[in-house]
Amino acid sequence: MKQHSLASLACAQKKQQTRKEKCLSDMERCMPWEAFMALMAPRYLSVGRRGGEPAGLAVMPRIYLARQWFGLSAPFMEDSLYDMAPMGHFAGLALNAARIPDESAILQFRHMLARHHLTQGLFEAVDGRLREQG
Repeated sequence: MKQHSLASLACAQKKQQTRKEKCLSDMERCMPWEAFMALMAPRYLSVGRRGGEPAGLAVMPRIYLARQWFGLSAPFMEDSLYDMAPMGHFAGLALNAARIPDESAILQFRHMLARHHLTQGLFEAVDGRLREQG
């Protein structure tokens, strides 16, 4: 008889998606991720200053938007990436990832968006896509 781990048993007994999982799944499907990355790529650092390589460009807009959608501070967003599986999954991270962005990386990304006046365009694109999707 095969022995199951506690994590696999918990997942197997789960009957439905939470509202947060449903929301993140919907956002994953409808957001124009490629357009966001194209908008940010010229301004995003390819090599970090102190901490080595920054998180991938595909990860940071997801973290930034999830933080906004759920009203989380940078420290709480960092914690959410570790302790909320749906949040880490949405961001494209695994708990065994080489580097999960910390609160300073999350704040630096927000500051980069503000410094290059990208925040307005990002939210207009999100709003436009959500209106298209109904």
